[in-house]
Amino acid sequence: VALGGRTTAGTWALNINKRGPIFWPTTSRVVEFEPGRRFANRITENTTIWVFELEPTADGGTRLTERREVPNGLTFISTFLTDKLFGGQPSFTKEMDRGVSTSLKRIKALVEQG
Repeated sequence: VALGGRTTAGTWALNINKRGPIFWPTTSRVVEFEPGRRFANRITENTTIWVFELEPTADGGTRLTERREVPNGLTFISTFLTDKLFGGQPSFTKEMDRGVSTSLKRIKALVEQG
């Protein structure tokens, strides 16, 4: 949910996260924005950066890459909650990897619809 209209560098967003019956909000801010090439937002609560990159492919298509960067390590509260609520970092990371794959498939389907 964008809080300020059109997305540009500096835009704040409210994110709703879900895992089973648990829901929790986070906020993020766009820290890099290159239209048609790169979009990155930093999650306020744990300082991770989610990056989406677009690059042309040899066949005229576009490759979309999504990744989570943790340049400054995780915050104490994020590590604590991951360990206590989500079964620890290794299992949480595997779950996020599956989520990234799902997101990319959904984005691809939306783009191919037109």
